[in-house]
Amino acid sequence: MKDLEGLTMTSILSSLSGTKQKNLEKEQKEAEEAALRLEEAKGVLEQVEKELQSVDSEVRRLRGSKEKYETALKEKAAQMECSCTVRKQATENKR
Repeated sequence: MKDLEGLTMTSILSSLSGTKQKNLEKEQKEAEEAALRLEEAKGVLEQVEKELQSVDSEVRRLRGSKEKYETALKEKAAQMECSCTVRKQATENKR
């Protein structure tokens, strides 16, 4: 006991080993916390990648929609114009 209380080689070594053990425990705890944060970050990354794939699929699906809409609108306008022409001719023929 005296060896541990005084300024002896045993006391110094015990102090150093106690500090070493505390430091090792602290580093182990930090490593475990870092591993948890890494796993959480991997989960977030995976979710973001899934969302990105979903958005990319939606963009591909919608690509060319404006052009398709404009073409359909022109076709409908042409059909309406044709329909009006047919009615006009039918009305004129009845006279």
